[in-house]
Amino acid sequence: MIALLALTVAAATPVGPLTIPPHDYPPELRRAGEHGHVGYRFDVTKHGRITHCAVTASSGFPRLDAATCALVSTGSAPPATSDGHPVAGTGSGGMDWTLKRTLVISRRAPQSP
Repeated sequence: MIALLALTVAAATPVGPLTIPPHDYPPELRRAGEHGHVGYRFDVTKHGRITHCAVTASSGFPRLDAATCALVSTGSAPPATSDGHPVAGTGSGGMDWTLKRTLVISRRAPQSP
């Protein structure tokens, strides 16, 4: 199970949430029993592209932390807006990796810098 939690993007006007393509728990990490919560920050261009991801809270498993940012980096987020115009912003969130098969997602609306 992979859960995306507490997603926010700094913005003047809240816009849509981070969208991550369909994914699976990396098989080698599942076999190794690696699980836990990973906190992260990411940058979003005014076009909604994720350009950078950094781990802010480690799961204790470096490969799981790296897998989180690799996954976040494949996502997109509607850009924040300022005076009705798209602007770059930053976001943060958390992902819970468990060995269950259910995906649970919760999030907050993005905001501008």
